[in-house]
Amino acid sequence: MERKSILLSAALALLLGTHAAWAAMTDSQAHTLAVTAYKDPGSKKAAAALNKLGNAANDGAPTAQDWIGILYSSHKDYAKANYWYQKAAAQGFAGAQYNLGVDYDNGWGVPQDYAKAAYWYQKAAAQGNADAQFNLGVDYRHGQGVPQDYAKANY
Repeated sequence: MERKSILLSAALALLLGTHAAWAAMTDSQAHTLAVTAYKDPGSKKAAAALNKLGNAANDGAPTAQDWIGILYSSHKDYAKANYWYQKAAAQGFAGAQYNLGVDYDNGWGVPQDYAKAAYWYQKAAAQGNADAQFNLGVDYRHGQGVPQDYAKANY
């Protein structure tokens, strides 16, 4: 079965700064900013959205860091994407943990490593991330990065 991965087409022109007010950004807010940047690339509205997203990411908002990573990933700049995913994943953000799993599974910006992919899927799956749970099940079914275990795969 094919693995699920998140790739969004988006324009990326990060204008990074610091504004502590954005540190508490919600996933919905970060997603809205990322979509705004995608729908109207090169516009003042898109630049303002990217600026807000970048400020929040620099201030440590894990959801903003994850969305910045997704934007980089959509342009196949996986090394930068992984940089931001790592920051968010270190804070326990399940979406970024899942995205790191996908990148390790595919060798995007990191050496392909099924054990590390399974590690990140397990972290995200434990928090209820359905895509990570699915991919971890595939890993257990095929014994990829984890010992083959059909009971765990079915679970």
